[in-house]
Amino acid sequence: SNNNNNNASNGSIIAGTTTRPLFMGGKNAPSNSTIPYSIGEFVTKRNGRIEPFVRSAVPIACGAAHTAWQIGISETQRQAIYADPKWNGGRYDPHDPPLGGLSVARQVAMVSYRTPLGYHKKFGRALTDESGPAYGSRAPWQVKSYLEYQGKKFLERFDPVTYVKLTEQMDSHDVGRGRGGSIEEVLSYVEIP
Repeated sequence: SNNNNNNASNGSIIAGTTTRPLFMGGKNAPSNSTIPYSIGEFVTKRNGRIEPFVRSAVPIACGAAHTAWQIGISETQRQAIYADPKWNGGRYDPHDPPLGGLSVARQVAMVSYRTPLGYHKKFGRALTDESGPAYGSRAPWQVKSYLEYQGKKFLERFDPVTYVKLTEQMDSHDVGRGRGGSIEEVLSYVEIP
């Protein structure tokens, strides 16, 4: 493929990864490389490479195993869904799902994607409406507006059961599991040209 053309027609999406040429720091990633994101990170990390579709993998910002902190964030998200009165132990009315809990779960996730400094730089203590109250639950904080928007937008793409199951799967991520060695030992066998 042409490494100077960064469009989707030069690659494909495989298990949450892309095989199109990507530009990083002014240099091209090798064509047919896997640049993982989201659940694809786990697939790539677990398999080392996905033959015959990709020649190499470039895992970015993913660990070899989900940490206690990450599991804690996932559990908090699930608890937000479980606390929604409509959840009903996962046996909810499909025409009236627990969307309030799912929205809050997404908001929790969005908070975990940035550092405190990142939130400060993006939002500070700014209000969306200076005429509104500057304190209390009705204060129109920009960060509050952002999180509410992200929570509502997410409802178009996910349902509560899928989100619960996805976070459970992410929590179970451990490349060393079932491979008879430490994570370091297991990763030493991964072949990446």
